[in-house]
Amino acid sequence: MRFDLLMVQKLRGAEAAGHYSIAVPMADMLYLLPATVGAILFPKLAVMPPENAGATTRRTAWGVACLMVPLASGAILLARPAIALVFGEPFAPAAPAFMVLVLGTVALGVTTIFSQHLAALGFPWFCVGAWLAAAAANVALNLWWIPRYGIAGAAWASLVCYLGAGLALGLYAYLRRREASLTGASGL
Repeated sequence: MRFDLLMVQKLRGAEAAGHYSIAVPMADMLYLLPATVGAILFPKLAVMPPENAGATTRRTAWGVACLMVPLASGAILLARPAIALVFGEPFAPAAPAFMVLVLGTVALGVTTIFSQHLAALGFPWFCVGAWLAAAAANVALNLWWIPRYGIAGAAWASLVCYLGAGLALGLYAYLRRREASLTGASGL
């Protein structure tokens, strides 16, 4: 999201960047919950047997999702009035981008939990590639969507890339688990 802000500044100017600079840190505040859970979870996963780590990861991911969805829903409902109240009516155009970024924080939050699990297993190179591909896709989508859709385009680019990285990591974890069950090893 931070790189998006630089791209918004370059492609849409200072006013749009000012609006986006309101939406990004507000979305970051919601992401603090899954980031904190992930930071606490990692050392525990690193010392667990893989079969226990997998079950713990799945339970934690569901728990994070169950917490994030109502928080995100409330944030979306209150976005426009809260932004207008705290920052003033001239910053109300930040609300649509914030609403999309909030959805992105839900996706990123759950992805963070699975990413912590994969990191505890040694963070396979596929995971590095998935995040690099998501970053490259984010830049490409920003170049395409920011000129057309403004700050909402930047927010949608982030959401799409978070979902893409999450799906890639989830698919990797699923295939790893399936392979482990076929070979008798343990996995996610």
